Amino acid sequence: MRVRFPSSLAAALAFAFCSATALSEEIPLRNWPTPHVYHRQGAINGDGSGFVAVEPCRVVDTRPSQGFPAAWGPPILAGNAVRDFDINSAPHCPGIPSGATAYSLNFTVTETVASGDIRAWPQDNPPVQITSVLNWQGASVTIANATIIPAGTGGGITVQVAGANTHLLIDINGY
Repeated sequence: MRVRFPSSLAAALAFAFCSATALSEEIPLRNWPTPHVYHRQGAINGDGSGFVAVEPCRVVDTRPSQGFPAAWGPPILAGNAVRDFDINSAPHCPGIPSGATAYSLNFTVTETVASGDIRAWPQDNPPVQITSVLNWQGASVTIANATIIPAGTGGGITVQVAGANTHLLIDINGY
């Protein structure tokens, strides 16, 4: 006796097999060029080549249990305080060149005390109007948001916590 499957079932099985195969493959990090309007000539690697992806690396972690050096670690960020972080000289995230003009960063707050927001800008170059890069409501919140921040003096960025104390984590994935 010959069993026939409906064509829709065969198609569904083929799709499931192909999807499982595609999901098991590693997706490599790749760089890509950006239109000239999005970067300055001579920026990034000296040739204006655009975004450069890097393996994600935690640059900042203010939680004492994580053992980060003082410039990128504790203490907790106090409410309404401002702190500078030198992104391109973090010894635990090598390979970020001093000529990088902006960073692709993921900001995470955790162990929040109450509501607040994170604001960031190029070090020594505060914007006329400050916009938050991450907002949260309440205590004991962990939430993240990605953004691109231009590099300031010496490759640093300035971070301000508006509202309550929070621990901050910053991961870089490109420049």
